[in-house]
Amino acid sequence: MKGIDVSNNQGAIDFQQVKNAEVEIVYIKASEGLSFIDPYLKVNYETAKLAGLKVGFYHFLRHNDPVAEAQHFLQAVEGLNADCLYICDIEGDNWSISEASNAVRQFADYLLGQGKKVGIYTGDYFYRDNLSSSVKDLPLWVANYGASKPMTSNYAGHQYSECGSIPGIHTNVDLNNFSEAILVNNYNNILLENVKDPNRIQLIKALQWDLNCDYNAKLKHVDGNKWQETLDALNGIKSIIVKGHKSKVVLWMQQRLVKWGYLKKGSYIDMVYDEPTFQAITNLQKNWGRPTSGILTLETWNIFLNN
Repeated sequence: MKGIDVSNNQGAIDFQQVKNAEVEIVYIKASEGLSFIDPYLKVNYETAKLAGLKVGFYHFLRHNDPVAEAQHFLQAVEGLNADCLYICDIEGDNWSISEASNAVRQFADYLLGQGKKVGIYTGDYFYRDNLSSSVKDLPLWVANYGASKPMTSNYAGHQYSECGSIPGIHTNVDLNNFSEAILVNNYNNILLENVKDPNRIQLIKALQWDLNCDYNAKLKHVDGNKWQETLDALNGIKSIIVKGHKSKVVLWMQQRLVKWGYLKKGSYIDMVYDEPTFQAITNLQKNWGRPTSGILTLETWNIFLNN
């Protein structure tokens, strides 16, 4: 699907002309940092919708509390209906890998906790060099100008030009090709990884089965591949798996923790998230550089799913 992204830099836009140029999707800048709201946000939204375009919003991430920035983003777009994923835009040279990855993860987790479907926008090289695997479960909209396709193989959108010309817009504008994966309604059908290792396939398939049995997750894909709907289901039980909770999913974790040497057989109660299991999880989190909370965040689940 042909798409553009716009901000106050484009000024007033005739979105009917944009629509007539066979553009289907427009991403609108909503906010930046802790206080900036794009002055063209509301008018761009209203006129793009009126023209029949599919609309998405993005937030430009700065070096602040990422949760506070996520809250600011949601306040900026309150009452506006998104057809496309809510996007965290991260770029620039002054991010370390840990800073960038932690900021994106916290920003995304807050939005996910608010029921929003979220993705990342960044450049091809930034994605490769400045973001860790802890955020690469998120759908990607990636910039690589002049290339027929990005370096990364799994993406929902490719920004291929920053100097496009579209009727109805008096300045240059970014040009994009989007797949159906960018749409909110298609979010759960996003394949994040086509798993090749037979052992991982069986492990993930068992976890997907347990999620359906224990939590009525209603996963459509129980095939051992890594789907967005699997991560959504795991994120949805984050507040449920606390000390004393009992389920087959807990047993699935315990078996992995035993295999990796974090938990000793006979020291814990099968299927129960007891104290030994909690301590094993915190040790796992510590060794992998994750917050040692004992909470089963997506950062922690990705350790299990990727190894």
